[in-house]
Amino acid sequence: MFKRSIPYGASLCLLRCAPQPVEDFDRSMPGPKTGFASIVAQSVADPGTYVGARIEIYGLVIQSDLTARELLLEDVSQRPLRVDTHNLSPIGTGDQVEIQGVVQQDADGLVLIGESFKRVQVVAGGGCC
Repeated sequence: MFKRSIPYGASLCLLRCAPQPVEDFDRSMPGPKTGFASIVAQSVADPGTYVGARIEIYGLVIQSDLTARELLLEDVSQRPLRVDTHNLSPIGTGDQVEIQGVVQQDADGLVLIGESFKRVQVVAGGGCC
């Protein structure tokens, strides 16, 4: 498993702080549920709502394993979410990214199967809950 590379306090803030439809979400991706902007803590607290859902989430990559094609993404909730990046180009520790994908559950807990991403930069005054 990952070791923490960046302190919890260095996390980024989501602009949308509750699950809600994302207007620019790529709805062409097939799936059982529509896209949500999400906070990791909400996903972990209520996995039944999120497993199988397509979400969009952004935050700071606090650990990246390029060999295993996995990373830990930390958002405003300061809870890391494991992301499977097999379908994505390499993303490194310290990158600020917005990832779209489908939430799944395995023996280790929730994992976001990344389907697309973009690099973002949040500057001071990003707003939060």
